[in-house]
This record gives sequence, structure tokens and C-alpha cells, in this order.
Amino acid sequence: YPSTLLNSTLTLFVLLLGDVLQCYLDNLDTSVHETITLKYNILTTHWPAEISKRLYAFTLRVTANGPYNPCEDICIPFLTVDANGILYSSDMKPVFLKLCPQEPVPTVLSINAAFTSENGVTYVSELPSINIEFSDLFQHLPIVNCKISPFDLFTAMWGKIETSQQIGSCLEGQHVVSVIHIPHQQSQLPVNCVRLIEDYSIVTQNTGQYVFIFLPPKYHILMKFSYCTTSTAISIATDNWKLLSLMNSFLHA
Repeated sequence: YPSTLLNSTLTLFVLLLGDVLQCYLDNLDTSVHETITLKYNILTTHWPAEISKRLYAFTLRVTANGPYNPCEDICIPFLTVDANGILYSSDMKPVFLKLCPQEPVPTVLSINAAFTSENGVTYVSELPSINIEFSDLFQHLPIVNCKISPFDLFTAMWGKIETSQQIGSCLEGQHVVSVIHIPHQQSQLPVNCVRLIEDYSIVTQNTGQYVFIFLPPKYHILMKFSYCTTSTAISIATDNWKLLSLMNSFLHA
């Protein structure tokens, strides 16, 4: 009887975790979560004042190398160039670049500007490029329309990834669990490890931390930090195996 009761309780717990995961995934499909927004300060850009002191129909065209969707152009009706060659606008709102990765990988943003001068001449100029690092893609979980705790979701997703890897049922073998060893105790961890724990930890225990990261458009990295006297073991589960090498490089940087 106790054994039967225990098995029934475990079965119910597994079913509830499955419901938690399904609720999250259902909402993930219908939520606006695939966009990364970066603030871009165009007003600090140095500009040759001899070209024109007034720039009209100023348009920024951003191109991301690699597996990214095309970026929308950003149009600014009017800008002024001051005596020091700095773009200026008294009422201009902040400019935000919106990136839509198809895969969460680093990229380089090529930025070009087109505008019309006071004399009606159209110019096109290349602005400094922007490097998007792997860590720039990290986001908190987009939990919406579903009353679930991050830890319950972590537990459910870890179990799903682990089971999928064991039975080989995951799509294209993307689900994988791995372990990385860092030759440092907790107080001497590399700065990137500390940043992850500070920004994305969902549970802290005596022996370690649980870290949960979302990467657009739909991927996740789950991490368990386990501390020993001379080293730290980091168990990693992900629904995109290609992220393992990127995370490994990030943690050792």
C-alpha cells in the first residue's frame, strides 16, 4: 500500500510538471518574445559638418550578419549637426534597434545612414559596426498568461530534455545535457559565471544555484552550479545543442 501510494504521488507530480511545461510552451508560441531590443545613441555620432548642418529624412539601415531576420529601417525626420560635428535634435526620442534572430548566435551589425542635405543632395554613409556578443542575447523567461514558478518550469524542462536525450526522441538530436568543470571554488569563479548567477539565478541552495536563461526565438539554457572545495561543476541542459560550445567559451572567458 505505501509503495502504491508513493508511485501514484510521483505519477501525479510528473503529470503536473508536464502540464506546467505545456502551458509555458503554448504561451511561448503566441507571445512576442523573439525580438531583442538595443538602445542606439545616434546623437553621439561625429559627422562632417561641412557636408550639411541640417540633415533631412535621416534613415538608419541595419544589417545583421548570419541567421537573423531583416531589420526594419529607422527613419528620423530631421537632425542638426553642431559646430563639433555632433548630431543634435531637441525633441528626438531614443533610437532602438530591434533584432530578430533565427538562431541565438553572435553577430555583427552593419549600419548605414542615408539622408538629404540642405542643398537637396542625398548622401549614404557607413557608420561604425556593432558587435553583438553571445551574452547580449540572454533574456529572462517570458512567462506570460500562465501561473507557474520558474523553479517548477526549470524542473519540468530539465526532465524533458534529459529524457529526450536518453531515448533519442528529440527533434534532430537538439536536446542535450552536459557538464562543465571550472577549476575554481565559489569565491574565485570567473566574472562571467558570477554575472550569470547574479542576473539569472532562480533558486539558491547551500550547495549551489539554479540558473535559467531564455534565448530568442525559442531556446533555453538551464544550469546547475555545484560547488566543491577546489572546483565548480556546472550541469547544463539545453534544447539547442549548438549553444553548448558558445556557453562553454563564455564561462571560461
